[in-house]
Amino acid sequence: MENIVKYWTKGTVLYPGDIKARTHISIETTYNFLNELTKSGYLEKRFELYCSECHKFKGKILKSLTDDLGDTSCDFCHHEFIVFKDTILIYEVSRTN
Repeated sequence: MENIVKYWTKGTVLYPGDIKARTHISIETTYNFLNELTKSGYLEKRFELYCSECHKFKGKILKSLTDDLGDTSCDFCHHEFIVFKDTILIYEVSRTN
């Protein structure tokens, strides 16, 4: 683990799909690895608003699913976000050593 996290900087956002594509490991293994890093304190879970209608990102990252959304509609198609439907799980680097 430490060989991988030494290349990260605090605050970097990690997308499970991107890691899967770059490493060619299964998505299940990717999530298991990210969850282990979360348990070890290297990562924190985050949620990014993603429109389920037009499939575009809002550009807003939430610390939890209970955070205030502020503007609750998609900038592109004006779909009203439903937080449990219109978010994807991502990870943020919280420490590197």
